Amino acid sequence: AIGVVHDLFTFGSPSVVLGGMLRNPARADGCFPGLRTYTRGAHLNKDFDIRFFVTDPVAYLLSGLGFHHPKMSVLTANEASPLHSGFSTCGDSWNGPQGDLFFWFEGHTQNVYSKVLHELAGVLGAWGKLYSVTESLDSSVPSSERCDAH
Repeated sequence: AIGVVHDLFTFGSPSVVLGGMLRNPARADGCFPGLRTYTRGAHLNKDFDIRFFVTDPVAYLLSGLGFHHPKMSVLTANEASPLHSGFSTCGDSWNGPQGDLFFWFEGHTQNVYSKVLHELAGVLGAWGKLYSVTESLDSSVPSSERCDAH
């Protein structure tokens, strides 16, 4: 028997489906309930005093090979200013993030995700389970490495 996805929360996950977005057959709109999250940061080119946006590379690496993400709402978690994070509701058109050439692997670390999500937990309380997800993230990180320990 095919299972039913009640909630799906991903953090920096790669695109995993060839041939278009994975759609939820249990819902008419095809959307999975939950939230797909990836981090966004900035890289400063000091020679030209230009700031480039960088994203968690794991979230876009396979997109260049034609893979897509599940159809669901997306949070672009802004590492430098979490309250300026972007949010896209579930839709048919956008499947980002767009790739860049900086390969900001630090953006894929658990500490970066935990820091940003802690700051956003009150704003995103509508999902209820998000806070418990961030708590479980923290419980697996040694206290010396947690964002609240610095």
